[in-house]
Amino acid sequence: MSVLFQVLYGVLILALSIPRSVFPRRDGAVSPGAPSARSAAAFACAFASAYALPWSGVPMIPSQAWFPVCAAAILLVPAHDGQRRLPVLRSGKVAALLCLSLFYTGMANLMLRVGTPGALGSIEGMSAAFRLESLGYGLLAAQAFFFGGMTVAFATVGLREGASASLTIFSCAGFLTTAFLSPLFSKAAIATGAAQPVSIAVQIVSALIVSALLAMIFRRAQGLAAQIPAASFTASTILTVAGCVVLRFYR
Repeated sequence: MSVLFQVLYGVLILALSIPRSVFPRRDGAVSPGAPSARSAAAFACAFASAYALPWSGVPMIPSQAWFPVCAAAILLVPAHDGQRRLPVLRSGKVAALLCLSLFYTGMANLMLRVGTPGALGSIEGMSAAFRLESLGYGLLAAQAFFFGGMTVAFATVGLREGASASLTIFSCAGFLTTAFLSPLFSKAAIATGAAQPVSIAVQIVSALIVSALLAMIFRRAQGLAAQIPAASFTASTILTVAGCVVLRFYR
């Protein structure tokens, strides 16, 4: 893949993930939340994780790296607590990291047991497992539980506004999109009847746009972390554990 394409790819990620509110205003005033070393580290981790997502079915870097790098970004980005620091907001981060750990462990174990395409623990391999005809439709329940659990977790993780938080949330939305919704983009690309380079472009653009829309919803929902911490933690954890239970007794 050419360097030019990689640069364009990165520009698209930044353009779709970072809202205008984080940039300086026309009057010269700087938006709230001056960059810090912690925010810079979170931004770097979030950007690297976005590159690790298989937007076109094949990631720029091994997609297994997404899990630890995005987890680091979630840990580094400050919580969205307004003027106060509420310890209860930490439950949002704990829930997101717990759900990701459960999902990774459950899917990696399934890939070892039944054998699926793609590298062990890769996002594209996990996504492929959900749509293998040889595995039947028993995994649809697990897929629904995982998608629901992590959607709740990411929507209530409770990150502050700012470039690093926005990019982290976009990466989380991209994970859900590429792991669970990618078959829809493949079918859309095939429906266009376009040649391979164009069909790949359709998949990438579709995935990026859907991720941006999902991330926008997640950003607006971050305040819920302080309002319903126990409910969101319980719901996301129960749904994700249910997905693991389905996988554990599958075949």
